[in-house]
Amino acid sequence: MGIRYGLLVFGLSVLAACAAQKPHPVLVGEWPQRVPGAAIRAYNKSLETDPTDISARVALARSYGSRGHWEEAVKQANLAVESDPNSADAFIVLSQAYANEADWARSMTAARNALTLDPHRAEAYFGLGWSYLNLDQWELARDALLQALAIRPDYFDAYRALGIASARLQDFPTALRSWKKALALRPDDDGLKKADTDLRASLGKALQPFRDRVAMRPDDWAAYAALGDRAAFSGLFGEALPAYFEAVRLGVSASEPKRSAQLFYNIGVVYRETEEWKRATVMFQRSILLDPESSAAYYNVGLIQSRRGDDHAAIESLKKAVQYEHHSVVPFVALGEAYARTGQISLALDQYQIVKDSDPRKAEALLERIHAAQAGGQKSSARSGKHRPVAHAGKTRPAARASARADATEVIR
Repeated sequence: MGIRYGLLVFGLSVLAACAAQKPHPVLVGEWPQRVPGAAIRAYNKSLETDPTDISARVALARSYGSRGHWEEAVKQANLAVESDPNSADAFIVLSQAYANEADWARSMTAARNALTLDPHRAEAYFGLGWSYLNLDQWELARDALLQALAIRPDYFDAYRALGIASARLQDFPTALRSWKKALALRPDDDGLKKADTDLRASLGKALQPFRDRVAMRPDDWAAYAALGDRAAFSGLFGEALPAYFEAVRLGVSASEPKRSAQLFYNIGVVYRETEEWKRATVMFQRSILLDPESSAAYYNVGLIQSRRGDDHAAIESLKKAVQYEHHSVVPFVALGEAYARTGQISLALDQYQIVKDSDPRKAEALLERIHAAQAGGQKSSARSGKHRPVAHAGKTRPAARASARADATEVIR
């Protein structure tokens, strides 16, 4: 009963920390500063002369939005869409206007239409993510927001929203990292600063029982390991690392190789999360020396090698990861992507076949990456005057998905 109550209090404290960043009502979309009435009259006059002027119509919709006249903003955005159904800009402003009226279904429809016309619009992915966030569909929100940030790495609103979605998913490392990046872009956002401070305080408070256990049992490696696990789960890596290293000092034993391997693996995860790639690689490799069948360690080494652009080395590591993996499809996706990046399309498609029955969403993401690699290879061949036939695996939806990456919620595997 005590443990359950403690978890409930912890959960409520985290939700309280997120309350300051509750998704709605927040102005959705990057609207201009309050547009003077004279400018609105000028746009209207211009449209009387040329009702098909999409730029003026979209600007007029944004102008009404800047003044909080959402009904008129929706009306003008709809007129823009009717006038030019191939305008991604028109659908984006329509999506944002609907979002500000909390009409999430119409907002998502408009955002999807924009992405069909132009799959590289960060604002449209943000529109999807924001709507999912308000509908409490946290995983879908996270996926869409990651897509927005992949296209536009300086997107403040996307970082802020990703922090909310990640906190709700109890992916605290991603939440704290997202808000840190948001505050680097806009350090004067007091609401976000308070939410970040409150979340860190709540997470730190939840560590106290683990700190107390270490104080009572200073020679117990397991107490330090538990403190490290909880701190890493909470994204408090500055406290996780010393705890893990003390656990290593007290607990690494030749007679317990798997236990020792797990400790080194956990340290590698912390270094990975803090983007200290060389140190992470060293720790994962030490874990592999002690546990040569650690799929997770091979997988992480492969990811870091891919990040460094060494896909051929990554493939060898990922082949080991899939050899020893018995539950997750994630290493198979990563191996398929590495094959695709190196032009080994048929081998990439083999991984797709393995994944598709177990996890259709990840399989779809992999297939889209393979098609993108095919398209890039064909363009390269065309430029060089050569053509290589490539395999075809059928059609896929135009909306892109984020590539497979280390699951940040899986801090300790």
